Amino acid sequence: MSDSGGRKKKQGPDVNLGSGLWAVFMGLLGLLTAFVIVAIRWNDESGVAALGAVASSIGAILSAYFGILYAQRAETGPSPRKRRAK
Repeated sequence: MSDSGGRKKKQGPDVNLGSGLWAVFMGLLGLLTAFVIVAIRWNDESGVAALGAVASSIGAILSAYFGILYAQRAETGPSPRKRRAK
């Protein structure tokens, strides 16, 4: 009996693309939430500084996510395009 409940897992680039899109959408949602809070709460320079701190943190997390993703892809072997060329 299979552990996945009879469902086949998707393989290939679509799985990674979907995860990456979710990561980007969550980052944008976080930025939008921070922007709304800053727009309502702060009316001076400290609000801009707070928004910059949140945006840089989200950018760092997304960069780390995609860096790890592509490092794993590079470790596993050549891209599908290079495999087709052989």
